[in-house]
Amino acid sequence: MNTAGSDLPPQLSVDIQVHGRWLIVTLSGVLDLATRDDLVTTMADAVAADVQVVCVDARDLEFCDSAGLSALIGLHRRASAEGRHLYLVNPQPGVRTVLETTGLTRLTQPPLPD
Repeated sequence: MNTAGSDLPPQLSVDIQVHGRWLIVTLSGVLDLATRDDLVTTMADAVAADVQVVCVDARDLEFCDSAGLSALIGLHRRASAEGRHLYLVNPQPGVRTVLETTGLTRLTQPPLPD
């Protein structure tokens, strides 16, 4: 995490686990312009052909700016285009506020049961 006066860039941790046809992505840290490409690349490398649902757990995501939000939107669109469902769970209050303010709470909608 970036601290005042530190030259260290903000950090994002992306943990990925596959559970059958589900991909569980746990984010922690900061999702912003400096880290968005890490998320996009990591997820692109992790999505297998048989994954149908991508669940992004944002419980430990401390901050998300417009660049991070743009990355999530792009991943959501890509998942939809490939016949998958991506959604966000457990957003921190600050992240939830960003989603509500921008009208993007649809990113938190789980898939409908079959």
